[in-house]
Amino acid sequence: MEDAACRYLASVGYAVLERNYTCRLGEIDIVAKDGDVLVFVEVRFRGMGSVESPEESLDRRKLARMKRAARHYVAKRLGREPAGVRVDVCLARPVSRASIGKSPALPSRAETVQVPVLGLVSVEILRDVVDFV
Repeated sequence: MEDAACRYLASVGYAVLERNYTCRLGEIDIVAKDGDVLVFVEVRFRGMGSVESPEESLDRRKLARMKRAARHYVAKRLGREPAGVRVDVCLARPVSRASIGKSPALPSRAETVQVPVLGLVSVEILRDVVDFV
């Protein structure tokens, strides 16, 4: 799923710098640049049979761990905080082939991408989900 997320991010102007940054404080799925802004991206996917949506799978603990890992990345990789830092979430969910063209089920900001093994997946970005300060 992260491969598809990286392709999607690149298609909307992000430059992927690193994937799967891990430290004792947590993990960052994707580190990217969006213009001059350093962006830490969490990728969330839930399948057709999942009880919760990708959005619902994000809780405060996960976001807090992500923020700590992002601060660690900045301290270790950059040594200083860049002018712009943001935390985004890339949401992905499967799309039924039967539903294509029949319903406006996808939000207007979402795009459908083909993912090996999974098929068609709706991908969208939620920007600036965590206050980095």
